[in-house]
Amino acid sequence: MRSSSVVSELSTQVSPQSVRALPKLGPIQALSGIVFATFLILHLATAISGLFGIANYDGTLTHLRRLYRPHVLVELTVIGLSGTVHLACAVLQMIRRRKVFALTGPWWMRAHRLSGYFLLVVILGHVFATRIAPTLASGPTATGAADFGFLAFATLAVPAFFWPYYLLLGLSGALHLGLGLHLASKILGQRSSTAGRRTSSAPTLLRLCATFGFTILVLAGVLGILFRASDSPRQRFPEYRALQQKLFS
Repeated sequence: MRSSSVVSELSTQVSPQSVRALPKLGPIQALSGIVFATFLILHLATAISGLFGIANYDGTLTHLRRLYRPHVLVELTVIGLSGTVHLACAVLQMIRRRKVFALTGPWWMRAHRLSGYFLLVVILGHVFATRIAPTLASGPTATGAADFGFLAFATLAVPAFFWPYYLLLGLSGALHLGLGLHLASKILGQRSSTAGRRTSSAPTLLRLCATFGFTILVLAGVLGILFRASDSPRQRFPEYRALQQKLFS
């Protein structure tokens, strides 16, 4: 079942009145998003390394994995728990608004929500394909299938799907990260201001420019990966094909 179907089903089963009884979700969503962003920044930095070739991509992936995946418990708490809380808050916010998909507010907030809606639809499949499925596999694939060869195998197998998929995934991930941090600073800054503390002085324009600059770098990296897919070593392609057959046979 796709994530969007789950959201639609939940919105019919949970009343907006019961959701309004919950504490304010904005700060919880903001804080969980900041924690998850520590992983997402490293994850997208791997995509940027695609600009510099296959060896650089795999080397960056290996080194950064040691930071965000040192132990399964760290992965489950820092990445899994914060991501789950953030996703749950987003779904509850939709129910509270009585609209599954709402595009209101300033243009940057609409872009943030639109990118979030796309990620909501694809994130479960992405996690399953790149993390859970390789873990269930046997042999060398289980140690880390999502290397450059893994992406190249998928891209070459179904280019009409994976070219737009990876471009939209990179675009949505970078925009949602940057604009989400901008929104989180506003939400938490308002609470600090209410409590009489000094709010963040970082100018809005600077944060938005940094977001779009980072997004351009991510998209350039993704394009570097896609254009180099045909140059990928193919020694492990039989492993990936076996995993594909095991999952979809």
